[in-house]
Amino acid sequence: MYVPHYPISTTQTSHPQILYGVPIPQSAIPRLLHLASKLPDYGMNILIDNLEAFNLFHAALPESAPKIGIYIKIDTGYHRAGITISSPKFAPLVEAIVSSHNFQGFYSHFGHSYAGSSEDDAADGLIAELEVLEQATEALPSGFTGELVLTVGATPTTTAAQNLLSSDSARAAEFKTLLSRLKAKYKVELHAGVYPLLDLQQVATHARPPTSASHSSTSFAPLSKDSIGLKMLVEVTSIYTERSKPEALISAGSLALGREPCKSYPGGVL
Repeated sequence: MYVPHYPISTTQTSHPQILYGVPIPQSAIPRLLHLASKLPDYGMNILIDNLEAFNLFHAALPESAPKIGIYIKIDTGYHRAGITISSPKFAPLVEAIVSSHNFQGFYSHFGHSYAGSSEDDAADGLIAELEVLEQATEALPSGFTGELVLTVGATPTTTAAQNLLSSDSARAAEFKTLLSRLKAKYKVELHAGVYPLLDLQQVATHARPPTSASHSSTSFAPLSKDSIGLKMLVEVTSIYTERSKPEALISAGSLALGREPCKSYPGGVL
């Protein structure tokens, strides 16, 4: 899985960057090195969340290996992948990766924001996530002077950031103050999985107002069922008409239609 970056910092990289969006499996390293050799230095980046995996990765690199950036994956509550900053293994991991000179920054994916049901829920998650990554920087060795990236988000929180940047609410002011403080020291980025398409989950959680009447001219387009659409050409493997709710099995991959749960709709059907 590759996760694109959506910078909200004022600085931009001089070339596109690819981030392998899950902690790197050892079996993928040969292919990763081949792809990285086709890109500029640090055009390829990976996630690491434990010291053993880093040591194995580092040991597998030949002397002529292309320069690959490393982000430390932080668990900010999703509990799918990542290391908590309270773990006794966190500081040694930071020290080892920083010493490798390939350290790029801290990464978190707030995937549990899909369980929210309002813009405020997503905003709360975004602010909490940024605060945890700010705390993660306290583990950096003294004298660290490299450029540091804090990359956060999920589709609901990315949309919440857009709303907060164009809002005058107290919560928006809190977010802007936090963002300003972080950007004074670090590069801050937003990433999201299904954000380029949006989907019914974002409609169900009211990620954006459904009509333009409630939107200011400086904000983003409204979001409703009428403003999203998706067409896919897939192979139908089986049809189960005898079930209480007729279903079809398609060959498209679990992520093709989205798999995140949402309490506001049962999912599965667009």
